[in-house]
Amino acid sequence: MAVTKLDNKSKQQLIMSIEKLEYLPTAPLPDGYSVRCYQPGDEKAWEKIIKAAFGRERSFTEKVTGDEYFRPERVLFACHREEGPVATACAWHVPKTPEHIGYLYMVGTLPAHQEKGLGYAVCLAAINQMIRDNKTAALLVTDSFRLPAIKIYLKLGFQPQPVHPSHLLVWDGILQQLAKHR
Repeated sequence: MAVTKLDNKSKQQLIMSIEKLEYLPTAPLPDGYSVRCYQPGDEKAWEKIIKAAFGRERSFTEKVTGDEYFRPERVLFACHREEGPVATACAWHVPKTPEHIGYLYMVGTLPAHQEKGLGYAVCLAAINQMIRDNKTAALLVTDSFRLPAIKIYLKLGFQPQPVHPSHLLVWDGILQQLAKHR
């Protein structure tokens, strides 16, 4: 997939893509967890998850429901039976990209629920939603320090797409770090 510059942050952020989307089986979840799409009232939980994941506040209205691409089924959550939503991912689309390319967007998990496979499960649900939305390829943008997320993306089939010469060295370092921690 020829990846073009998505915005002016492309030198700092890394792009990954999947050339050909295929349905993937649902991932097993720990007891007490399930995956579902957005329901009214999930806004504050989403904002809490995203703040924990990215270290800053984001408005659900501005980032999600205010976007013309919003549909409840495109905002996925992993939920704990007592705490409600604890992880999220969106099956999205970036304006000015071809219609067949989906965008894995706003992925995060609350720290107390990490390392349980929830990030993988919500990303998987988002990919399967992209396929239902007739997307045949996907991309995402991430930061080099988000190693647990990058590990999930690689497991799902995303591949690095260096769009700046400096990214070759960055990707080499990331892949070496991940290989050490297998």
